[in-house]
Amino acid sequence: MEDNRRGEKDWALLGRRILDTARQELFLGMRYLFSALNMLEYSENRQIAYVATDGSSLYYNPMLLAQRYKAEPTDVNRAFLHMVMHCLFRNIFEGSRYESDEDRQLWDLACDICAEYLIDSIELSCVMKPENTERENIYRELSKSCRVFSAQNVYYILKTQMRSSANKWSAAGIFYVDDHRYWYENRKENNGESGDNSGDDDANGGGQPDGGNKKSEKQWEDAAKKLQSAMSFDSGRGDTKGRLLRTLRAENHKEISYRDFLRKFAVVREKMHVDMDSFDYGYYNYGMTVYKNMPLIEELEYREESGIEDFVIVLDTSGSCAYSLIQRFIDTTFNILTESEVFFDKIKLHIVQCDNQIQEDTVITDISQAEAFKNNFTVRGFGGTDFRPAFNYIEKLRREGSLKRLKGVLYFTDGYGIYPSHRPAYDVAFVFPEMYDAERIVPGWAIRVELPELQE
Repeated sequence: MEDNRRGEKDWALLGRRILDTARQELFLGMRYLFSALNMLEYSENRQIAYVATDGSSLYYNPMLLAQRYKAEPTDVNRAFLHMVMHCLFRNIFEGSRYESDEDRQLWDLACDICAEYLIDSIELSCVMKPENTERENIYRELSKSCRVFSAQNVYYILKTQMRSSANKWSAAGIFYVDDHRYWYENRKENNGESGDNSGDDDANGGGQPDGGNKKSEKQWEDAAKKLQSAMSFDSGRGDTKGRLLRTLRAENHKEISYRDFLRKFAVVREKMHVDMDSFDYGYYNYGMTVYKNMPLIEELEYREESGIEDFVIVLDTSGSCAYSLIQRFIDTTFNILTESEVFFDKIKLHIVQCDNQIQEDTVITDISQAEAFKNNFTVRGFGGTDFRPAFNYIEKLRREGSLKRLKGVLYFTDGYGIYPSHRPAYDVAFVFPEMYDAERIVPGWAIRVELPELQE
């Protein structure tokens, strides 16, 4: 009995050493992954068929892990990184949404495809394997409908366009690496249900997830943001991180309401009305009582409020920007302006239409004019795309004094054009009608806003 226990401990120790070796090799090749590689704690579990994770622990079957390491050490490195990818992109936590076995199977496959797609792009000896023609063909097929390889995008394509192919790939195990059982057991535990093997894992050196996934999800979200920042400033070889960095940028994108975004362009100006928040009735009444009709403190007539006064909206009217998208952008933007207090009552709003030259500049000086403009809007342009003429025109207006208090410029475009080489003296936000595209090279000084809801 004692010999059996000693043997089990030896196997567990061997498994940990193998995982430590894999983690060290990955770190030496990709130092920006240091924090992410150290976020999973090892936990032995002999019921799984290799490795698994729940976002907090890395579960491993020591005997099967040792066999795989003996046959091909690179496979263990890839498996470790594969699970870290699942965590960084929070695949584990989103998987709990899927109830049916079919949806779970598609989600599992989508997550595995994305993780392997990223790993296959890394040209480092610690993870490189001979090119798999079948996989590369699948990547090419998916890329026709998916610019960003996120699990959500791939899942949608598999479900709506490639269902039969997905079933074949899943059955063949082309992308299978780790056991995803804990992804869905987490959901059961959070709902008060019991897992299929609760009570067996502890006897086999493993354990069930502790239900602390919400905390783990936030930790991994923070880790992904830090990783994106570290990779952006890393001077290592670009081919080891290109796809990963692009996918991180897309995944880390946080949506805010368009109304809230417009408020970022607000300027402070005094509006003439009583500021009741700063008025003290105690002193006022005391003065009126003691000194009759002489209040000690007069009411404050002014209060500072935020709003947009001078502003420019530039519309890309080149041939590549569809009229329907421009019209929906105008409708969305002006609905916000007329239904909220984002703008002051009296404003100077320039609406500039520009393709590769200025086509028209409509000036709105009263917010009530916005409705008329929206209803009678006509696109002028459909030439090439060059953003520079619009900025040159805005600078001319500033020199002439027409835009004394210009806070920001909103530029609606598909993003494919010639950008200014220097940062303007005001904030500039480029608003895109679609999600992040790596081919759209936007200057670092520009604010990027994505409104995919404008798409039909």
